[in-house]
Amino acid sequence: MNTTALSIRALAAASLSVLGAACNSPGASPAAAVSASPGPSSASPAPPSASAVAEAGRDLLARARRCLADPQCGAAEAESLYRRADDAGAAGVSCFDFYYGIGVARDLPRARACFERKARVDKGCGGASPQLDRLYLAAMLIDAQGGDADPARATALFADCFADSSVSGLREEAQKRLSLAPSRAPLDFCRDIGGTTVTVGACHGVDADRSTAAKRRVEREIGPRLDAESRQLADRARDLWSAFARLEAEAYSDQYRGGTLRAGAQVGHENELERQRLEALGHLFDDRPAGGDPKGAERDLERAYRAAAAGDADHQRLFAAAREAWKAYRGAELALYLRLFGAQHGDRQVQTDVTATLARRYQAVLEQAVKP
Repeated sequence: MNTTALSIRALAAASLSVLGAACNSPGASPAAAVSASPGPSSASPAPPSASAVAEAGRDLLARARRCLADPQCGAAEAESLYRRADDAGAAGVSCFDFYYGIGVARDLPRARACFERKARVDKGCGGASPQLDRLYLAAMLIDAQGGDADPARATALFADCFADSSVSGLREEAQKRLSLAPSRAPLDFCRDIGGTTVTVGACHGVDADRSTAAKRRVEREIGPRLDAESRQLADRARDLWSAFARLEAEAYSDQYRGGTLRAGAQVGHENELERQRLEALGHLFDDRPAGGDPKGAERDLERAYRAAAAGDADHQRLFAAAREAWKAYRGAELALYLRLFGAQHGDRQVQTDVTATLARRYQAVLEQAVKP
């Protein structure tokens, strides 16, 4: 029992009783009754401490992330939790989630406010290169995204920053966009500028988050249409594709061996491979057997593989490892399609079509590796 609450209510009741008695007495004024009343002060309760607010924000963010990762948790609930965490100023909230709509609805005014909050916390660059959050805020201020344009504020953001290629690129965009039509394409820092090796790497990190969110969205969409066995097959195919994507990206990036571009190229290629499969998976139940030519597709694939793997022993080893991973993925993907469509279209037809389709897709991936 909450004795404190009972005591407060008893005191309040006593105060009202005294006030009523005084008001009903001859010659007594309400003001006098109030001044004579022994009741408690009517002051508002003290606001929660900064540490309590921060703790609440961390709790909301943790719950939001669990919900976002759980296909059984409603998307609306996950978004509500994430927005409440942002409202509470949770430090771990990513402003890019609101900028790109990563797991939540796209909200440019909220993204801009979030980037502003990050900039206030960071205070400045201290002579170093600006971080990606600050660069995106400047791009939004230059391009009137999420609010009015404020090029002077964008310039002020870099007052104590090293003027690297990211900063110079944004300054050039600020001048160009003074004369561009309002219908111009929105300025996207990662897509349109990129900047330094460091910021390019950070951009790849954002792309990875977008890929993860897209994967979760597709799984939420197709999950209810899969039975238990199909879901296990889908999970296995997904994991084996990711294993292939990592190895194929490593092989692809070998063309930059020994250079600073290799890490970024590897992450970027892996993100692109994940995006490609998600795009195909989004049409899983739209696919119809097309009667492909698996033998012809295999011949073309072999030619593409030899061209991509041509090089020294280390280069060949990387591509060989990726090819073995792809074969494992192909078997898992084929098993999923047979489970879903074999009874409807016939196992032979499904196997023919899927084998040819996957070979053509892998061929395209390998041809990308040797493009200049």
